[in-house]
Amino acid sequence: MSRDQKFSRLLQHLEKCSQSIMYYDEIAATVQRIRQTPEKQTFKNNSVIQIRIPEFQLTPSRRLRSEINIDTLSCQSIIPDEILKDQNDKEEHRQLQLEKKREQAQSSRTNETEQRRQNRLEKKREQTRSSRMNETEEQHRNRLEKVRERTRSRRMNETEEQHQNRLEKDRHRIHSSQMNDTEEQRQNRLEKKREQTRSSRMNETEEQRQNRLEQQRKRSQANREKKKIEKRASHNISTQQQNIQMRFTETEEHESYNNSGTSDLIPNENIIMKNRNPTSSSWPEPISRDLKENCLKEFLHQMSMSSLAETTCAVCNSRTSVQKSKSVPLSKITVIESLKVSDETKALIMNTQLSNLHYINHDTVTTVNSDGIQTIDDAQ
Repeated sequence: MSRDQKFSRLLQHLEKCSQSIMYYDEIAATVQRIRQTPEKQTFKNNSVIQIRIPEFQLTPSRRLRSEINIDTLSCQSIIPDEILKDQNDKEEHRQLQLEKKREQAQSSRTNETEQRRQNRLEKKREQTRSSRMNETEEQHRNRLEKVRERTRSRRMNETEEQHQNRLEKDRHRIHSSQMNDTEEQRQNRLEKKREQTRSSRMNETEEQRQNRLEQQRKRSQANREKKKIEKRASHNISTQQQNIQMRFTETEEHESYNNSGTSDLIPNENIIMKNRNPTSSSWPEPISRDLKENCLKEFLHQMSMSSLAETTCAVCNSRTSVQKSKSVPLSKITVIESLKVSDETKALIMNTQLSNLHYINHDTVTTVNSDGIQTIDDAQ
């Protein structure tokens, strides 16, 4: 058998054995190394060149060993199949055991009490915390990668209802955690969020940036439309309430004005305008025409002579509004003496006038009354 035939036979056996899982990497590397032409580096004229290494025929002893090795490899190619079958049986047995354990755990969790559940969760959290503290950096990255992959797969397979429920739970959890945060925790959270936003924006591509800006514009437009609708609805409610209040006030004023006459001046407290407190401010919306006309009518009514007319009270001698006064004929007053000035009041007035006397000269007497008005009389 020539050298080339032996070499081809060896390659065939190696390729056949490379189909086994256990020796695949090692045999593939050996085949790749055998297929390469032996070369080495040398220098010629101060430059590196590659030269071939001559190969010689094997000695009889080495040729015999090569044939023995080829037969050994052909025998060993059968062994990995049995090992692979044994491994498959072990893996199947392991999967059955894991499935059985999962069923037992699910059954025990269904029948456990609340106290046991809390203890189990606390123990699991403690184990997780301990394992995370002792894991290496590579294990940490692998765990996070697995968590992200599992989360991504679960979100891709969830329904629309599950998606909405998950978002609602996330919002509720975030809101609850933010409500319980202290001021320092809040500042740290905001600072961390700003840092994450800054980092993500620095690392994003141009396409991601355009998508983010487009989504931001859509959200802003939707928020503006929502605020406009709410503001328009609030303004309509406020305008309706104001119109109803104005109609009610005008009706009361009209009735009270018709019931009061010139000879019978009855005080009417309902004429005073009630405070109008709208539910929400409509500024800077333009003022409606109805509101302007109602305000003008109210102003003209308040500035009319019937509203501004005053009269003197017969009891206290003070000026008061005609609409707030009450006219009573003298014939209906049973105790007329109560309207006369008593002697004590007259004496008090005289004493006050005498105390206002400041100086007297030989020609005139100058006095200052209680109202601050000076009077000059002859001293005769």
